[in-house]
Amino acid sequence: MVEVSVNGREPVVFFIDTGGAGSGFTAPDATYTPGGIVIPPGDGPRLVTVERLALGRAVRRDAPGMAGVFPEALEDGFRFRIGGLVTYKFFQAFSLTFDFERMRILLDGPS
Repeated sequence: MVEVSVNGREPVVFFIDTGGAGSGFTAPDATYTPGGIVIPPGDGPRLVTVERLALGRAVRRDAPGMAGVFPEALEDGFRFRIGGLVTYKFFQAFSLTFDFERMRILLDGPS
């Protein structure tokens, strides 16, 4: 779990998914709308772009995302809300380390 800011909005809890090839994130509509992200009409997967997706000091501009694929049960399936998944394309420009001993995530690269 990490806090991610979408277009400068208040950070929300996202899960990390290092898969998600072709995408930098996915989220439920409740995350896209306050972030000012327009979801193209239609059913199924739809490409979206977020001007600024930030995980701490790590920032991805014009982050490619996918609407219509976020697992509905995941959003409220815990005792807290999951605002989305940050995925492969976000991390692509960084060196990503999972430090399980200290329970932290390290990102090195452009910001």
